[in-house]
Amino acid sequence: MPAARSVLVLGLALLLAQGCRRDPPPRMRLKSLHKCEDGTQRALRERTREAALQVFYGECADLFVELPCRNALVHASRLHEADQLPAIIDGCREAYCPIGKDVEACRPNFVLDRARAPIVWHELSSVILTYEAGAYLPQVQEVLYWWSLGVAKMPDTPAPAPPPSGG
Repeated sequence: MPAARSVLVLGLALLLAQGCRRDPPPRMRLKSLHKCEDGTQRALRERTREAALQVFYGECADLFVELPCRNALVHASRLHEADQLPAIIDGCREAYCPIGKDVEACRPNFVLDRARAPIVWHELSSVILTYEAGAYLPQVQEVLYWWSLGVAKMPDTPAPAPPPSGG
């Protein structure tokens, strides 16, 4: 019986040791995630995709802990849609490429092709948010899932009207 008891104690110790292993703690604050959730709902009530993106980037900027990236999202919240992703990618590359070495945006010879900006940002932001969210990742993914479904249904941002002709 002592051998069986030793195996049981060893098995229990291993089980407890596995149960004590944790993911790294999230770097983002839960408060920031809640602000983003609320902001996303508000953004989806906007009339145009550009206005929705402006609200979304401003309200969700705090999910990105590194200051150059967070500041890029806040800055993008004041830009026209066509200029938002290039500004965000530029600021977030600076802050996060050390952890995202294998993504396109972090390659040494990277030059942004605006037509590929959504793909490039999706890849880079996935790496960033996985790093920042820790145990909050499922909640972050859910917010982004509903956001992407909602924003895809929004009307395009109308092109600016041409200046009146002086005649």
